[in-house]
Amino acid sequence: MERSYRVLNKDDIHKNLEDHVTRLSSVLSVPRPAAAILLHNYTWQVDKLLRAWFDDEDGVRESVGLPKNNRPTKGFPRSGEELVCGICFQTYNFDIRFESTVGFCGHRFCTSCLGAYVSRAIDDGPACLFLRCPDRYCGAVIGQDMVDLVVSDEGKMKYKEFSIRSYVENNKEIKWENNRGIKWCPALGCEYAVEYDLKSESYDVSERFDVTCDCSFSFCWNCLEESHRPVKCETVAKWVLENSSEQRTNPSYFQNFQSFTLKFLRFWKVGWGSLWSPPSSESGNTILAVCKLCPGCREQKIENDKVTMHMTCQCKHEFCWICLGPYKDHDYGACSSYRENVEGEVDVEERVTKSAKRSYKRYFHYYERWVANHKSRENALAYLNVIKTDKLEQLRELVEEHGLKARKFGFLAEAWEQIAECRRVIKWSYVYGYYMPEEASSKKKLFEYLQGEAEVALERLHDCAENTLEKYLKLNGLAHEFDATRTELVNRTRATQFFFANFVNGVSNGLAEAESDS
Repeated sequence: MERSYRVLNKDDIHKNLEDHVTRLSSVLSVPRPAAAILLHNYTWQVDKLLRAWFDDEDGVRESVGLPKNNRPTKGFPRSGEELVCGICFQTYNFDIRFESTVGFCGHRFCTSCLGAYVSRAIDDGPACLFLRCPDRYCGAVIGQDMVDLVVSDEGKMKYKEFSIRSYVENNKEIKWENNRGIKWCPALGCEYAVEYDLKSESYDVSERFDVTCDCSFSFCWNCLEESHRPVKCETVAKWVLENSSEQRTNPSYFQNFQSFTLKFLRFWKVGWGSLWSPPSSESGNTILAVCKLCPGCREQKIENDKVTMHMTCQCKHEFCWICLGPYKDHDYGACSSYRENVEGEVDVEERVTKSAKRSYKRYFHYYERWVANHKSRENALAYLNVIKTDKLEQLRELVEEHGLKARKFGFLAEAWEQIAECRRVIKWSYVYGYYMPEEASSKKKLFEYLQGEAEVALERLHDCAENTLEKYLKLNGLAHEFDATRTELVNRTRATQFFFANFVNGVSNGLAEAESDS
């Protein structure tokens, strides 16, 4: 499927910027520096600019600091004529090569003074794009042509950088030939931007706004969070806001909430008193148990630094990292779903206590699994990097060392890329489950079943990929079983990809199958 976006470096962005300036210059019959000034002042909203221009051209020119008829208000002096600088009041000889230094208004300044004035404005920040004449009674704007004449190369680069950032950050409403928008990649230290075709209908509903930058970071172009299929942007915003609360992810959250509520109820009998105890400063991630005791021997502490949830203790006991249940015949549906134990309630205080406890337990059930899959995905990406930079080279050297025919090992990297992508989908599927309404019982059952099957498929792919790499590195059957093992891993990768695509599509469409069956 053809992508509905493209990744731009700064040179690409500047070329787009220059194309817009050239087009506007042609349409309005104004110099290119004037066209750039108009676009900056109207935040690159071309439709709005054109309407204002054709309604009141003189008013637009006056508001942005452009002279009428594209000519300065004062005529140019003769080359070599002695002038007085309007800043330092020293005399200097006018040079026709620097005629732009007098700007759109025609006020005279020596190159050194005007250069210092513009350079200081550039150092102060992006407001230099709207810089006006140094004359206190003049409102004429200083364009890029003048900037290029009087500042250093470093100053020119800074000015260009401000122009590029203005173009990107104000580009959301651009309407010229195509309704496209540009946004910076939110990855730390990345300088790429992504241009998205807002009119494109070539994408599938489940893939809408998912983009991958050339820095390898995948994110949602709409909300700039990491890619979060099958969850909508609005749901992600709610989840991020909920998790950003220190109290919500704090281990003492439930105790403090319960204590506050009970104290509030007792107020009606004994008065206000002290209603709230501030939560402790411990992080909620602490009780996500970086280490857990083996449920078999109850002695060994196990740390999950792997991609899978399948743990094996030194005592040989195999268990699930999430639910601590035995891994043999593990029920992923029961592991991923949340079940409440409904007990009898006696009075108001007990109802409040149990309600608060149920709310927190339910939240933490999904939060723990969300974090666990996030960590597993990071481990998968780290291991993928090791494979690309180290393991594949080892395999090539082993092949050459044993005189075997050259073989391609790219399918190993593809398998681990799929594993990382599946972990991301599973991670956000828990957010989807958390916000599912309780009354949608048929949909919830179908969702939990599909989620469990997705986790089973992912674990099988992981086991196959891990075993295949280990076998190759040991040269166990490399010559005779290579093709068969490769075929098995490739087929499992494709099957997992197909299953997860259907899972995402089904969830994105609101699990319509459950409605048709009910």
